[in-house]
Amino acid sequence: MGHKRVCFTCRKAFSLYEYEAKQVNLTCPECGHDTILLNHKIRSPKRDDLKQWHLAKFLVDHGFLFNHACKDDKIVQFPTNIEDAKQFVMITKAFFHYVNSTSKVRVL
Repeated sequence: MGHKRVCFTCRKAFSLYEYEAKQVNLTCPECGHDTILLNHKIRSPKRDDLKQWHLAKFLVDHGFLFNHACKDDKIVQFPTNIEDAKQFVMITKAFFHYVNSTSKVRVL
């Protein structure tokens, strides 16, 4: 299992393996801007697919790092367009806010 180092500036993703992710430089080797580590299962869009890059950036900006999300023991699929993504963010954040506000779990 590994990660992908994603640059939203030059729209590129670089695969990293587990041992590389521990000491990774988060500067993009192409453009020098910052990158972000995402789950290895993300399928980065083609470089010229601006709508999908905008969608991915929108989801990342709202805290979704393309890890598995489950609801009712089923894996939740991430949205494929920005309109669905906006609704997904509202519903999902509301759900997590509800779960966290009713949780009796203590953090030590």
